[in-house]
Amino acid sequence: MCELIQEKKPTEENSSTPYKEGLYFNMPEAEYFKIPYFSRSGADKLLFSVEQFWEDSAMNPNCKPQKTTPAMELGTAIHSMLLEPIKFKSLYAQPPTPSDYHGKEILETSKDIKAFLTLVGENITGKKEDLIERALGYLNPKTHIIWDEVINDFNYDVEKTGKRILSSGDVEILEGIKTSLKRKKRIPTILENSMSEVVIIWKDEETGIMCKCMIDAVRPEAIGEVKSFSVQDYNLPLERTMLNDIRYRKYNHQFYVYSQALKTIIKKINAGKAKVFGEVDNAWLKEFLKNSNKQFFIMFFRTQAPYQCKTYELEKSCVPDATSNAYFEQGELLWRTAITKLQACYERFGTSRWIDEDEVTILADEHIPNIIYQTVDI
Repeated sequence: MCELIQEKKPTEENSSTPYKEGLYFNMPEAEYFKIPYFSRSGADKLLFSVEQFWEDSAMNPNCKPQKTTPAMELGTAIHSMLLEPIKFKSLYAQPPTPSDYHGKEILETSKDIKAFLTLVGENITGKKEDLIERALGYLNPKTHIIWDEVINDFNYDVEKTGKRILSSGDVEILEGIKTSLKRKKRIPTILENSMSEVVIIWKDEETGIMCKCMIDAVRPEAIGEVKSFSVQDYNLPLERTMLNDIRYRKYNHQFYVYSQALKTIIKKINAGKAKVFGEVDNAWLKEFLKNSNKQFFIMFFRTQAPYQCKTYELEKSCVPDATSNAYFEQGELLWRTAITKLQACYERFGTSRWIDEDEVTILADEHIPNIIYQTVDI
């Protein structure tokens, strides 16, 4: 049984801090992105360039909404299908195909409709819309359908509900992933009993900077991130391709940030210093708050046949009480470097435009150390 946690979600109108520290359930993605707090993706942009961070930051009053690409839209659909299957059906629409009406005769062209009208002894002159209007009076929907009517009904439903239309290619990919997942035993169990798109708002203890993250899938004992990918180069084994993606996209950075967010917010909620917002099952929440040391999974789903599914578990250390793994320590270094840099930018720029400071850099050996490997054939 779900019970609404009796906390009013803070807004800019009722609080000097728009979003207070806490655990947020059922927050729309668009709302999350508007929160002007620091995040792991923001940290990556700040480490790349101060000016790039400002350009994309919700702190910037002139920040433009991020443009979505077809690949991003497909990734969102995959997220929704795997993590929110009920909601997925209300958000997406698959265009009808003739195969959906197996066993029925489909009247698609004017010629098809004229042939039908001839059988029932009706006039076959006029435009296609006139033919359709005439045929509808004789049509038995159990045996015949007019394709134009099917498409019109589909378009009306999409317009009325605001659903997003999936292309035939996207449908093939989604079905391929779903079929591939059915052959797995362990990965589906990670997705079961999960709350999706859970938001954590917390204050960094060292800098006092407000931070945020949105986690794809959250179980009482584990969290998981869903990643879709494609492969263009078969020169590397598939396993190496995914491991390279973990390195290139700095998922160790994400692992550290989520670990800190969980550690901080669970401690504060249990101490009564932070709250839970939104609708959540109390028994589930009680189990979740018992321990902040969650398993962390990255779940890869390939968007090309044969649609492989593979999951990696990241751990802070290989064995209990051992020193942290190098990837966890490097993730911590990335985050601390970024948030310290953010603090310095606050002090230097305030709410004015943030810019990269150095216009000219004198090239030194340490800038390009690998240049020593250049050779010249004589």
